[in-house]
Amino acid sequence: PLLPPLLPPAALRWSAAASAAAGVSYADRGTSAIAASSLIDELHWSEGTLGEVQAAFFAGYALTQVLGGLLGGAGMRSNGGGGASAAAGEDAGDDARGRSDNDDDPSAVG
Repeated sequence: PLLPPLLPPAALRWSAAASAAAGVSYADRGTSAIAASSLIDELHWSEGTLGEVQAAFFAGYALTQVLGGLLGGAGMRSNGGGGASAAAGEDAGDDARGRSDNDDDPSAVG
């Protein structure tokens, strides 16, 4: 007997894409320090130039973290706090059993 999937396929795709993006981001951040001496030698950069490039990388990384946090927070507010639930394809008004707040109200539509 096959078990039903724990998450909808769309949520699994988003989760895989986010994991891959996080992996690339951490690899970029970690390898820049390792490659610093090679950059100085091969590109004939001064230590000042390398510092400027690394500062620009850090600023870009920091800005994307802040922007991502703001966009994530806006998503949480716009759909009633169910940002992760919405990404997983669930109704933000459902409880843990999948019951909506309107399930007991016969006059409620939907």
